[in-house]
Amino acid sequence: MTKTNLVEKINQYTIIYQKDNLKLVKHKKLKSIQAYPITLPLKYIYKILSNTNILYPKVIKKGLTTITEEFILSNESINNIDRYELMDKNIETLIELNKITSIKKKKYLKWNNNTSFLKFQIDNLKEIIKKNKKYRYFEVMEELDNLMYTLDDTRPLNFIHSNISPNNMIKNDQGIYLIDWKRATLGDLAYELAMHFILMNYSKAEQDLFISKLCTKIETLNKDNLIRDIAVYNKFEFLRRKILGSNS
Repeated sequence: MTKTNLVEKINQYTIIYQKDNLKLVKHKKLKSIQAYPITLPLKYIYKILSNTNILYPKVIKKGLTTITEEFILSNESINNIDRYELMDKNIETLIELNKITSIKKKKYLKWNNNTSFLKFQIDNLKEIIKKNKKYRYFEVMEELDNLMYTLDDTRPLNFIHSNISPNNMIKNDQGIYLIDWKRATLGDLAYELAMHFILMNYSKAEQDLFISKLCTKIETLNKDNLIRDIAVYNKFEFLRRKILGSNS
C-alpha cells in the first residue's frame, strides 16, 4: 500500500505532523448533535480498550478537545484478505468487545436497555430533522415512530464500535488494527451487526453464516431475536441514510 493510499484510508482524521517516521493524527471535536450520537469520551474508550486484546492505535497525547494517536503503518491491504478469514477476525473482535462489562452506565448513558437505546437513536434523528429544518423529511417522523417497539431486552447492552468496516481496518505484521473509535459506546449488539453487515456489503448467506458463528461462540444470544432486531436497525439505518446521505 502506498503512502498516498494510507492517507486516504484514514481520511476521517487530520495528520498534524511527521517526525522520525512517526505519523500522528488528531481527532477533531465533534458537534453536539451527531448523525451517530457520541456518548462515551474518547479518553474513557481508550481506557476500556487497554484491558482487551484488540489492536488499536495507541494514544500519544490527550487534549481538552482532541486526542492524538499513532498512525499505523500498513504492509497489506485489507482488500487482499480472504473475505471469510476477515469475517472470522471480526467475530473474534465482537467476542472480545462482548467481554467488556465494567462501564460507568449511569455517568455516560441515557439508556439502560436495547429498547431505550433504539429510542435514543430515533429521537436523535428527529432532532437532526428539526434542527436542520429538513422539511421534506418530516414525513419520516411517522415512519420512525412506527419503527419503535420493544427489542430483546434480555440481551445485555454490549460495548460496540458501531463502524467496523474495511475503511477502519489496517493490516500489518502485528495483525489487524481497528481504528476510528469515536462512535464506540455501550449499545445493542443487533445495531453493531446491522451496521457491520451494511458496511461489509454481506449477502444474506454471509449474514446468516456470521450470525450462526457468533451465536455458537456467545451461547447466551437468542438467535431468532437477534435476527429480528437486526432487521429493525436495517430499517432505521435506511431512514437515516435517506435523510443524511449514504456517506453519513
